[in-house]
Amino acid sequence: RWILAICDIFAGRLEQAEQHLRRALEQLQPARTPAEFTIVAYARSALGVLAFLLGNRAWGIELYDRAVSELRSAGGAGIPMIVFTDYAGWLIVLERYEQARQLLHEALVLARRTPTSWLIGGILICLALADAVEGHAASAAYKLGAVEGIRVNRGVSIPIHFHLRVERATELASAALEPFAFAEAFDQGRLNAGEIVDQLLFDSAIPAYDDVSKEAARRLGLTRRECDVLGYLVAGLSDREIASNLFISHRTASAHVGRILQRLGASTRGEAAVRAVRLGLV
Repeated sequence: RWILAICDIFAGRLEQAEQHLRRALEQLQPARTPAEFTIVAYARSALGVLAFLLGNRAWGIELYDRAVSELRSAGGAGIPMIVFTDYAGWLIVLERYEQARQLLHEALVLARRTPTSWLIGGILICLALADAVEGHAASAAYKLGAVEGIRVNRGVSIPIHFHLRVERATELASAALEPFAFAEAFDQGRLNAGEIVDQLLFDSAIPAYDDVSKEAARRLGLTRRECDVLGYLVAGLSDREIASNLFISHRTASAHVGRILQRLGASTRGEAAVRAVRLGLV
């Protein structure tokens, strides 16, 4: 029922999708494992898509907020990446730009951990829409071109609500630019889609370390270097990759990771990453 509902959303059969999703959520309960919680959250977010498409914003926000919270606790990469991106797109429509960009950053961090690179097309669509509504027309056109490059190269379909985002971003960007300027930026994005994706993923791996992070780190006894390592750990890098980025030995990087797990009370890297985000360390 859940998968049928997703197909119905793609096809625009909203009432039929809602019936399937409500029944699916009943059948998926009670969730007991992280994998089950992830599927329930995904189904709940799909109901959130329906709520927004039907014009019920309050219900949509309630459903997505709960789904995002469940996914941050459950961990994983692919499904949280999809849900965070979906929600960010709706938040842009609601003019909650800061929250939207934060979710898109989390989705990009997760994108470093999943081989399903076509999912990043959704992130690019939302980033293009955010750029367009904030007046960065050339950047929006560039990203829209990259989306088209990914769509053609991967042969993927775009869901109905993402079509609306592409149309809105295109409308705003093309209205702000001369036709030649829009076409040039779009073509450059289309031809350089791979490089654009690589740059986004690289930027997402740069650890954040603001005043809030410093205070949270101080309470846990984490050093600045351990916070640097933690930022890359959350981004999904291996010990060897962390060592390369920080110009330290593989053994030193592994030692840092071990101490970080101990201070966070985590038994796995994934658990440490989730706790780091929830504690405001990154």
